Amino acid sequence: MPQEKDVTAQESAQRSGNVGAVMVVGGDVAGIQAALDMANSGFYVHLVETKPAIGGVMAQLDKTFPTNDCSMCIISPKLVECGRHLNIEIHTLTDVVAIDGEAGNLSVTLKKQPRYVDPAKCTGCGSVCRSPRNSWLRSKSRDSRECSSPPSGGRTNYRRSWRRP
Repeated sequence: MPQEKDVTAQESAQRSGNVGAVMVVGGDVAGIQAALDMANSGFYVHLVETKPAIGGVMAQLDKTFPTNDCSMCIISPKLVECGRHLNIEIHTLTDVVAIDGEAGNLSVTLKKQPRYVDPAKCTGCGSVCRSPRNSWLRSKSRDSRECSSPPSGGRTNYRRSWRRP
C-alpha cells in the first residue's frame, strides 16, 4: 500500500509542478488542516505525531466554546479525510531527532517509538493489553490506552478501570 501512495504522490507532483515532500510536525487540528491543504496542493505530506493517535486535545473534548458544538462533529471529517488521503502518510509515536540541510533541501531524522502491537492487525479492542500474558506490555507502554489505540487517531471508548493481574 505505501507503494500506491508513492506513485500517486509522484504523479500528482508531476501534474501540479510541485516537487518533493512536506513534513508537518504535530497531529492536532492545525497540523491536520495544514497536511490536508498541502496534500490537496499536490505535495506528498508526512504528518508526524509523538502521541499514539492524531487529533490532539480537540479529540478529547465534548463541546467547544462559544457555539457549544460537538468537537467530534468538527474534527472527525478531517480525521477521516487525512487518514484516507493518498498524499498523506501518518507517522504516530514518532519523534523528530535531527534536521540537516538548507531551506528547500532538508533531511530529517525520525525516531519511531515501539508500538508493541502490529498496527496492521490491531482492531482497537484492547484485549492484548488486558491479557494476563501481556502484563509486560502494560508496564512498557506510557499510557494504559496506548496499546489499544487505533493508529489513525479518533475517539475510542477505552476501558479505564481494568484490573491488573
